[in-house]
Amino acid sequence: MNDILSDKYIYVLYINEKQKKRFINYISKSDINISYNLFKGAFYYDVIDKIKHNYNKSPLTIINEYNHIYKKELISWFYKRGKNIHNKILKYIGQYGHISSFINIIEDAIRKDLNEIIVFEYDIFIHNDIVERLKDFNNISEKCDIVYFGNSMHFNPSINNDTYNISNIAGTFAIYIKKTIFKDLLELLKLFILPTDEIMIILQQKYKCYVYTPNIIISDVSKSSIAPKFKNDITKYHTKFKWNINDYKIIENIDEYLDATITIVLYIYGDISSINNTISSILNQTYSKFKLIIIDNKKVVELYKYIYSLNDNRIKIVNNFNINKCSTDYIAYISTMNLYHQEALEKYIDTFNKYSNAFIINGQYQYIGGNFDIIRCWNIDNNKIGKIYKKDFLTNNITNGTSIILDDILTYIIL
Repeated sequence: MNDILSDKYIYVLYINEKQKKRFINYISKSDINISYNLFKGAFYYDVIDKIKHNYNKSPLTIINEYNHIYKKELISWFYKRGKNIHNKILKYIGQYGHISSFINIIEDAIRKDLNEIIVFEYDIFIHNDIVERLKDFNNISEKCDIVYFGNSMHFNPSINNDTYNISNIAGTFAIYIKKTIFKDLLELLKLFILPTDEIMIILQQKYKCYVYTPNIIISDVSKSSIAPKFKNDITKYHTKFKWNINDYKIIENIDEYLDATITIVLYIYGDISSINNTISSILNQTYSKFKLIIIDNKKVVELYKYIYSLNDNRIKIVNNFNINKCSTDYIAYISTMNLYHQEALEKYIDTFNKYSNAFIINGQYQYIGGNFDIIRCWNIDNNKIGKIYKKDFLTNNITNGTSIILDDILTYIIL
């Protein structure tokens, strides 16, 4: 692959260390020879700063304030899609983040005076015959402003590669962009009115475009937030997008380097002045194979800035926690104004390994004389804070709609 794209500047867009490692791991295990440049996307408070001027405005208001060449196309988009022009299309911070990230990439390309770029998102799979399929790429890219290596067929796309005329091609996970569209792309993205791939669809009306069919690069939809629509039957997406999955370098367990066994759920409520101490007590554990999920409904900007400054890929801030989407074997709960002893997680794991029939460990313990004593008991209260559970235990009880009656559950307390 390097022989074909060696003269192209390739951006690989990622947000956190997990995503970055996923891409690096995939490329190395796939034996693909490719030069690329990792590019960290926009983080939460960077996004907030970019969108503050348009965030509370309706699409119609934004369009009325916009007096450039794409005004008609923007209005037309809402009618073609059957969308109410008074209602916001962008509903999630992730959508704003993706737009901000693409803005940052294009601005970086302009600063570097690049004539053309390729953007890969971190979660791609590449065709087994990628070198053969790309033999004509240089010729195609000379004639086109936009080239899609892959696309998701959401909107009944029209493709005429012979005339470089396409429409309704969605997906920005693997795309070639020429300098000729940089200005228009930035202008439209900075409106923060439509998702990135919809902005690209508007530009398809003006510029020469090409789509590789069948796709030579696809997205790993198994990790996508859209997957639940098909109840996790990913094959339906492969059929919908016309992807023959056997044609691609699929690496099983690509995230195996992420060996977290515990998910720690930190609830933010009450006085948060001690939140830094709580988080520090978690990050300084002698056992490091964990993820920290912070439940924050207050959206405290200072908290986001603090988490960002830590630069720790194990931390994620969410509005709610779905146990069924948890990938670790154990789930622990803690809240602000509580601290973990430095060896807490290590002792949790040791206890579960020693007592395989235990479902819960109560972590409300005292550290006495340098030793931990473990006892078994019943009649534990229903407050989850300070306890660690086997994930399967919680999942089965919640999924089956049954109450957790802790009086009958074998529990161990670390003293």
